[in-house]
Formats: sequence, C-alpha cells, structure tokens
Amino acid sequence: MRTIGEFDGAGKYGRLLAPGARPGDAVFREKVREDEIRDAGWQVARWTTEDLENPQAVVDRIRRAFDRGQRSH
Repeated sequence: MRTIGEFDGAGKYGRLLAPGARPGDAVFREKVREDEIRDAGWQVARWTTEDLENPQAVVDRIRRAFDRGQRSH
C-alpha cells in the first residue's frame, strides 16, 4: 500500500509562485512530479480545503488509493 497523501491549496498557484512564474508552470511541474511518483509504484490521494468539510470523503479517497495499490501488486 505505497500511498502518498497530498493537500492541494490554491496558494501554490497564486501567492506562493516564484517571481515571474505562471500558474500553468506550477500545474505542469506538479503533473510531472506526480507522474514520477506513480511511475515509482506509488498511489496518490489528494484533497483540498473544501474536501476537509467532509472528512469521510477524504478517508474514502485515501482508502480507494490503498485499494488501487493492492490491486497493482
């Protein structure tokens, strides 16, 4: 069950961008990084601030990631 959980906040696409960077640059880097994580055999579960209003939904998302990890072995 190699699973990584990641919180997605809007700040990394706005106020936390490096000077001169565009939101699309951050999205692309994130996609490449996540592809590398998946290629290394990990599952990824992601959630946002809004998701935290329904903790069971976050738990379910993480469990689905665990299940995907079990099926891939």
